[in-house]
Amino acid sequence: MRRSIASVLPFLLIAGCDRSAQPSAEIAPRVVAPPPEAVMSGASFTNWRDRLDALLTPDDLVELAGMPAGGAEQTSRPDQLRYRWDAGRFFHYAGARVNRKNLVSLGQIRVGVRAEEFAARHFGRLDATARARLREEVARQAQRRNLDEHAAAAADRLAQGTAEREPAEPVAGLGDAAAWAAAAREPTLHLRVGDSSIVLVVDVSDDPAGNRDTAARLAGRLLDRLHGGRSR
Repeated sequence: MRRSIASVLPFLLIAGCDRSAQPSAEIAPRVVAPPPEAVMSGASFTNWRDRLDALLTPDDLVELAGMPAGGAEQTSRPDQLRYRWDAGRFFHYAGARVNRKNLVSLGQIRVGVRAEEFAARHFGRLDATARARLREEVARQAQRRNLDEHAAAAADRLAQGTAEREPAEPVAGLGDAAAWAAAAREPTLHLRVGDSSIVLVVDVSDDPAGNRDTAARLAGRLLDRLHGGRSR
């Protein structure tokens, strides 16, 4: 029986995103040194896993992200919180003008995150040999898992996109390390505190610098609350 692309996605996430999973030293990515750490021992995002709405509140978005009071769609699921609201933004698709809602999303908490792993994941770049090896391994996995032609092609495109993505931009002064991925499908700030990390998606402007600045303000609020600086 042919299997869908979902059966190979876990492998892609490990092989394409976790650079420590590369099979040999000769294809290891070139790693950019992480930014200086403002060590914040003792704090962890893990303690907020089941109360993200208290870590990032609607009032925070009204104050720091321009969200109208009471004007957002708030949805939550385990380990993720999303706010969406209309702000008069549009994009064109297939000749049609489509409404583009502002988005702020918080979640995907990870634990056991080492400084070296975080730097390799977000600031490193795979070289040509490593990219080729990744695609070869994905093709082998696709064949072993009996993916159909369309699923195998989609897996290859995903692997290629993962391997060729631009390294994130280090953001100084946020937690122990912060990485801003403006080129991601959704502009994303990856934030590490101690051995935990969290993902903050901020798409509230057509200006990439505007999204980055808003993400930094919101991250500052998260860190303040994480260390008890604001009411919970």
